[in-house]
Amino acid sequence: MMDQSSSDIFEATMNIVEAIKNKTADKGIVIDEYGVAPFMISTKNHGIICAPVYDDYTSKMTRMHNATQIITLGSAISAEKLACQLALNFAEAEYDGGRHQVRIDMLDRMV
Repeated sequence: MMDQSSSDIFEATMNIVEAIKNKTADKGIVIDEYGVAPFMISTKNHGIICAPVYDDYTSKMTRMHNATQIITLGSAISAEKLACQLALNFAEAEYDGGRHQVRIDMLDRMV
């Protein structure tokens, strides 16, 4: 586990992105006020799949169907108990592969 809470949001997000690219981590969760800035920062990095999540369903399905490596949470949007559940859903979910791999391959070929 890599805690980046003392870093600014750009630096914290990039540290998580680099950990995933270097294979020292396979998943990451970035929390800021709305979850938008770390989402935008993450998706500017080739090979990184990131999703902002706000509900129970998307927190697990984005990993299962999209091989999402990073989720972002908004502390001003999700109550603490919900945010903990969303993080747990994502952490425990595994990528399903199969028919979903076509989409992942398409993403990998982009820019």
